[in-house]
Amino acid sequence: MSVEMVPYDEFSMFHENASEFGLPYDGPPVVRREQVDLADGRHVSALVWGDSPPELVFLHGGAQNAHTWDTVALALGRPLVCLDLPGHGHSGQGVPGAGSTDVVGNAADIAAAVQGLGAEAGAVVGMSLGGMTLLALADHAPELVRKAVLVDVTPGVDEKKSSNIAAFIDGPESFDSFDDLLARTIEFNPTRTVESLRRGILHNAEQRADGSWVWRYARFRASETRASETRGSGDGFPRFGDLWDVVSNLAVPLMLVRGMRTQSVVDDADAAELVRRCQAGDQEAFRQIVERHRAKVLSIIYGIVRNRNDSEDIAQQVFTKIYFSIKGFDFRSSLITWVYKITVNECYDYLRKRKVRKLVYESDLAESDARTIENSELAVEKSPPIDRRTERRDYLMKLLSKVSEEERLLLVQKEVEGLTVEELARMTGLNENTVKVKLFRARQKLVKA
Repeated sequence: MSVEMVPYDEFSMFHENASEFGLPYDGPPVVRREQVDLADGRHVSALVWGDSPPELVFLHGGAQNAHTWDTVALALGRPLVCLDLPGHGHSGQGVPGAGSTDVVGNAADIAAAVQGLGAEAGAVVGMSLGGMTLLALADHAPELVRKAVLVDVTPGVDEKKSSNIAAFIDGPESFDSFDDLLARTIEFNPTRTVESLRRGILHNAEQRADGSWVWRYARFRASETRASETRGSGDGFPRFGDLWDVVSNLAVPLMLVRGMRTQSVVDDADAAELVRRCQAGDQEAFRQIVERHRAKVLSIIYGIVRNRNDSEDIAQQVFTKIYFSIKGFDFRSSLITWVYKITVNECYDYLRKRKVRKLVYESDLAESDARTIENSELAVEKSPPIDRRTERRDYLMKLLSKVSEEERLLLVQKEVEGLTVEELARMTGLNENTVKVKLFRARQKLVKA
């Protein structure tokens, strides 16, 4: 009985990535598969984008591969290199006795690959397991990491936080058909399109001669298990906590990109750890706090004061106050709740001062001047026609003026920014039922306005 083999060309699907995310696509990009041979006969594989020396190095997450970054590479349009971690993708096995998740043991392999393919890159970006690998690389070969970006991971990740990911990875080693593999992948990734998952499987699995399928990262699972048992460390999840010391000792800029959905493995405790390091005098950690929360702070401010120019000034005051108050943060609330309260208080201070300034200005007028201004008509006929979008925006802001500052803020964050009730509760320090009640009352006021 003949076996039908599923055709696969790893460079044939970039147009699908571009189409899914609305990226311009003028034809196949310049990208090639490269391999760095290691001294003991093993190798690290990579995708090299562009003809110029790579500006960035990307490290994918556990049980993934270099194609994880295809959409990012297409969007950036810059020369870069995406590595397959040891034991993943097209790379060979990790260091004998180490295993593919032993980021410290595999740091030398990654260093050799970066040295060979992207030694002059301006930054290294690592997601999940790739982020922990990035920290191990920074410790092993700091000259190769000029800037670091951690994507949705810190050394605080543990077995409980990553249980959903582990449940998927620890599934069957092989599947009888592509459809069986696709069905399991859909089950664990309900928010992604079937087309993207199918594309991901083709990049991340290989078909055997008998027609069955195996994940590329599972090819070395048996030997890694035996090595773990030999070392007496077969307790499953790798221990990343020691890498906090690497974070403390970093001498280069570090950015943390945190996912805010419940699936994220970064929680408020990790943010608190970041603050502790900031309190110890880590200026770079404070910069991370600013970068992580700046957009949210600006959104909160604008929702209250409704003036973009003033919003920028108030944001500066907020982060100045955070800088001088950070040592007094007592961890009784989450970091985002603390930042939220400082932001709201600064907004209320601004509104009070603006009202006072207005009263002082009017009191300085002579009585005749005040009467003239009061009775004068605005030169409306000289103004240009009002843009419909501006008119709708003004109407919306007029409606929002019918509710309190707190209600307006909750509405903007929920309906415009798309935050969930759970996220609003975390941010404000209120319980979820209270948030729901306040949102309901605010909507009722708008209906009656």
